[in-house]
Amino acid sequence: MIEKTLYLEGVEPLVIYGVNNTNMERLQSHFPRLKIIARGNEIKVLGEPSEIAVFEEKIDHLIELVQDKNSLSTDDIEEVIFSDERPALPSKNMQDDVLIFGNHGKVIKAKTLNQRKLVEKYKTNDLLFAVGPAGSGKTY
Repeated sequence: MIEKTLYLEGVEPLVIYGVNNTNMERLQSHFPRLKIIARGNEIKVLGEPSEIAVFEEKIDHLIELVQDKNSLSTDDIEEVIFSDERPALPSKNMQDDVLIFGNHGKVIKAKTLNQRKLVEKYKTNDLLFAVGPAGSGKTY
């Protein structure tokens, strides 16, 4: 039996742990032979080296998902726990047209041709005016 400390770097620990530690409890239930102590940005894990290695890999996958999506859903956790391979992350081409990630990791990107033109102009100009009738997508 060994002890290993994992560090959550580049992500908000609350996103990984979940509200009231729901995400950590789900992970703990999948790894019943490990003792997992999560405090701040550290997770101490006690158990067999092989099980700790699997747990560390799952935590690394969750960190990658949070860094890419800025959120972590119950489905994401289940997929990581029960999959034997690294979950697919959005491709770089798909991320190129992402403007921002909204609530719950919702992707915000230009939808119409004129919105894409506006985004392109924004890359080279400091000030832009969007003029058009109501409902034409200016605010979005």
